[in-house]
Amino acid sequence: MKKNELKVKINYWLEKFEITQNKKIKISELSKGNQQKIQLIASIIHNPELLILDEPLVDWILLMLNY
Repeated sequence: MKKNELKVKINYWLEKFEITQNKKIKISELSKGNQQKIQLIASIIHNPELLILDEPLVDWILLMLNY
């Protein structure tokens, strides 16, 4: 993936998860919830064919159904 394309995708997902204001903050300084959002973005940014989640994410499922 080209660098510009990656930046566009990152910004897209940060906006979708409403965490654009945290763009310049170290991940370790974010709340646990925002850290989980970043982890999910990192997992889906390259459009995997299969994504296996190891714990129940009811809130994520509800959130994703709205997109």
